[in-house]
Amino acid sequence: MKKFFKNALLCGGLLATITACNTESSIAPLEVSVLAQSTSSRAGLVDEQVLPIGSSIGVTLVDNLADATSYNESVYSNLEYTSTNGLDWNVVGTDVPMLTSTAGKAIAYYPWKDGADYKALAVDILTQYDYMYSEWYSGSGNKNLDNSNPEAKFQMKHVQSAFRINLLKDDSYPLEARVTRIVLTSGSFHTNGIYSAEDGTYSSRTGEGTYTYNFTGEYPVLTTTEQYVDIMVVPATTVPAGNKVNFTVTIQDVNGTKDYVVAPSFETVMEQGTIYEFTLTLWPTEMKAGDVSVKTWDIITNNDENKLVPADLNSGN
Repeated sequence: MKKFFKNALLCGGLLATITACNTESSIAPLEVSVLAQSTSSRAGLVDEQVLPIGSSIGVTLVDNLADATSYNESVYSNLEYTSTNGLDWNVVGTDVPMLTSTAGKAIAYYPWKDGADYKALAVDILTQYDYMYSEWYSGSGNKNLDNSNPEAKFQMKHVQSAFRINLLKDDSYPLEARVTRIVLTSGSFHTNGIYSAEDGTYSSRTGEGTYTYNFTGEYPVLTTTEQYVDIMVVPATTVPAGNKVNFTVTIQDVNGTKDYVVAPSFETVMEQGTIYEFTLTLWPTEMKAGDVSVKTWDIITNNDENKLVPADLNSGN
């Protein structure tokens, strides 16, 4: 695996990466690599294993001990690491975590937020960020995270679930049809949550399950080929009997605009890191829903050419 975030120390005029200025201990800067199951751009899903250009993650380094709050008595908490290419990561500022022979452990979350606590991270689906967490990394095999093995290899996981809405029109629909808005409501999700990067567990889930996806600019045209929208949500722990997913899709044609309501049954308890895919087809007098399919985030095919854009992802209810 490629090494990320290479730094060096000047010691007595010599460039040193592992050796230190004294013989008692050597030090090395913490290196960071980030892979995801399949990750997101600023908002929305794409099929990549690296975070997009300009991303920031929050990193904390402590001793590899239960309830540790510092590393070698130095506090490295919620440090911002950024990447200009999705591969190489650099810490923002001068507070570079330095590893000694003391075994450490590190944890990461995405996206970074000033003042955040990795044990209580907020999710707000209005942002449509693909919130992620790494769990603790303390080394691999028989190698500790220390100055001889200074790379924290974060495997990021998704804390949300997602609806993928495939939209198309049947050949029998005679007019050009543009989609202007999608309103999603269901008892299967919440709008907000608080989770821990240690294991992705939510400590709270709030907000009734509703989200509005507003398109802006020139509204996209529906065709007989599937085009999709992704909406990420906080999954509910239980769903009511007879639960449905209500899609209200606003269609514009030469006769004006019309709301089509489709409400397929959906009594499934959504799982984190899972996509639930619905296909909605526009017919001359109605819109119909096909069967739901379930996919994990790490096997999604990149269909960006079929993604419905543009959209104002911050205009949800």
